[in-house]
Amino acid sequence: MRPKTIALDGPAGSGKSTIGQALAVRLHYAMVDTGLIYRLVARGVLDDGADPDDMDAVVGISARVLKDVEVIRTDTGGVIRVAGRPLSEMRLHADDITRTVPRVARFERVREIVREIQRRVISEGPTILAGRDIGTVVAPEAELKLYLDVSLQERAARKLWAQNVDELTTQAEVERQLAERDQLDRDRETSPMRIAMDAVVIRTDKMSVDETVDIITAMCGLESTAAPGVMT
Repeated sequence: MRPKTIALDGPAGSGKSTIGQALAVRLHYAMVDTGLIYRLVARGVLDDGADPDDMDAVVGISARVLKDVEVIRTDTGGVIRVAGRPLSEMRLHADDITRTVPRVARFERVREIVREIQRRVISEGPTILAGRDIGTVVAPEAELKLYLDVSLQERAARKLWAQNVDELTTQAEVERQLAERDQLDRDRETSPMRIAMDAVVIRTDKMSVDETVDIITAMCGLESTAAPGVMT
């Protein structure tokens, strides 16, 4: 029996967005990339010139920029839109946004606003939620909980491979940035990054997106061509 809700957690750079989108197409589920929603908040804070450490200002900006968020379900998954514009087209991966995200995402009221969006989508039909606290906080009742476990070195290598020519960095620098983000996510008081007790951990080092999606598809009761032995 297919799960109605799939919780997909993992650290920064673990491939949650890519795998979640590919899985959504395969299963015809809606996909909510929590990271993009928090990035939209971070951009709003930067655009307003607000202090990312000013909780009241960040909460107010969050309520404003997220009020028009909607998820449109399609035959191949779903699209997150804000005021009719796909969130994926808003160029939310600039370095200043990346640095600001963990600062604005640590506030409980901001996370409550985002959770309202996530839970509304869950109530509307089959959904994949990608984030860092999905299986533990947002959707603890999810029928399938997954955690993508990828080494720091692999995550950094993937980021380097995908980087733009005008933002060249070294492997060591990317590893440092990811390690700092991991620490912030694990240590924050509100919804820290944890592996749910009943989550399936999938180690994806050296695995392709298709191989990972095959494994998850098999968990949902469909055929898979993936090799065994990569889950714990």
